[in-house]
Amino acid sequence: MARDICAGHVLVNERTFRRMRVSEVDKVRFEMNRLLTSIRGSQPSLDDIEALRDRNRQIQKIVSALRVLDFHLQATRK
Repeated sequence: MARDICAGHVLVNERTFRRMRVSEVDKVRFEMNRLLTSIRGSQPSLDDIEALRDRNRQIQKIVSALRVLDFHLQATRK
């Protein structure tokens, strides 16, 4: 699911995580953090503008999905 979010196939909102159990949400969160680390670790050439844009878009999608996930967890634990 983390790769689908990164590729833009899955649009993330609060309802995306509503049907999942806590263990499934934790797995998705772990996968997203692992994918984010690997994307940040692969630095394209500074001359390749398209690769830099693609990398930044992927990072932005995963970070925003993590924010939605954190908000969802915070709302459900209250």
